[in-house]
Amino acid sequence: MFVNSMNDLFHARVPLSFVRQVFAVIADTPQHTYQILTKRSGRLPKIAAKLDWPPNLWMGVSVEDRGALFRADHLRAVPATVRFLSLEPLLGPLPDLDLTGIEWVIVGGESGRGYRPVHPDWIRDLRDQSVCQGTAFFFKLLCTTAIDEPLSVFPRQKLGSAMGPVTSNSIGVSARAISYYFKSQANCLHDGLESGRVRWLDKLALIAVGKEDQLVF
Repeated sequence: MFVNSMNDLFHARVPLSFVRQVFAVIADTPQHTYQILTKRSGRLPKIAAKLDWPPNLWMGVSVEDRGALFRADHLRAVPATVRFLSLEPLLGPLPDLDLTGIEWVIVGGESGRGYRPVHPDWIRDLRDQSVCQGTAFFFKLLCTTAIDEPLSVFPRQKLGSAMGPVTSNSIGVSARAISYYFKSQANCLHDGLESGRVRWLDKLALIAVGKEDQLVF
């Protein structure tokens, strides 16, 4: 369960007593796993010792670019069973990311009108860093523009009939389905290597380790 998805439990104006009440509810319901995400990470090391950390609580911080890497250091100071980084929306590359003490990395692009695009190379690099450091990696969402066609405007009926069902998300389709659609629309394919669109999707498919036909955007 995602706790306080529309606000921040560790905001300075949230009383410590309220945070303790939330932690108590989490402890009283061990059948569930809870995730808490904060951008106010500076408060974490200040009050961590004043909280009883239940084992079914995952604690995370948002790191959208290099300027927010300090939040990961704050996260390492808390005794949560699972610590995770939410690299979402990812707004730039994060080379040499220190994942010491981090169990999960969650990556996603920005969504909505006027979104800032994420480059697939940033995601691929984070995947490789996670694998090398033994940290679980979850690629959540890609909101970007493939050459000149936004994924959100792809004909759902064509994608759905191409290589399997389309999810409820308007851009939630398999990499193979998108590739199929591109290839069906391209005029000059030559085994899928001459079309810039196909080359771009071939790169995206490599983001998933050995699961390119199951990758969901």
